Amino acid sequence: MPIALSPTRSQSGITRFTNCRLVRGDELVTEDLWVSSQTGKVISSQAAFFDELTVPDKSIDLGGRILSPGLIDVQLNGGFGFNFSTLLEDAAQYGKKVLEVNKRLVATGVTSYAPTLTSQNPELYQTVLPYLGPSNSRHHENGAESLGAHCEGPFLNSSKKGIHNKNVLQVAETFEDIEACYGSFNLTPAGDAPLPIKKITIAPEQGQMMKFIPELTKRGIICSIGLII
Repeated sequence: MPIALSPTRSQSGITRFTNCRLVRGDELVTEDLWVSSQTGKVISSQAAFFDELTVPDKSIDLGGRILSPGLIDVQLNGGFGFNFSTLLEDAAQYGKKVLEVNKRLVATGVTSYAPTLTSQNPELYQTVLPYLGPSNSRHHENGAESLGAHCEGPFLNSSKKGIHNKNVLQVAETFEDIEACYGSFNLTPAGDAPLPIKKITIAPEQGQMMKFIPELTKRGIICSIGLII
């Protein structure tokens, strides 16, 4: 018996992707995919249709293309000719460059990433970190989304510095040393807004850094042991 649906039904907020191939285990399977435009989550078409009597608001024919979850790049130092560890004369231009990377990056399948800075002078961190923080919301027209900056240094061991500039490496004896480097405003939560920094790579054996890891962690910053060869 057909299911009766009201012609004046409210919008479901569901989009159906059809004529697409989905990854199931180690195979590509031709199958429709229903997604809630309100939550961005994949939903069960069977449950939505038969249990909730809900149908999609629109269908998008993908012409046989592969539909898969977006990739996450956990360390990206820049892209498309722009290095995030670059201090521009006009800080506003830096923000425009980051947005350009975001828009082009999503075309590669990367939908979120951790913009990564190598060991630099405090001026660079304090100038560019506000442009690299997470947006805390997703807007598809802006492309890929930052999950928060990864500061790879400068609190590293000079004997294991890799290609990092030895002249900018620092040793933290007080927490104020860390704030003076990254900027206290980049380390202090402001209401519900996320911090620009999500992760820092450090040498815990240097100075008093071991003592500061709990405080950084409490602020939502991941501390990673740095061993750069």
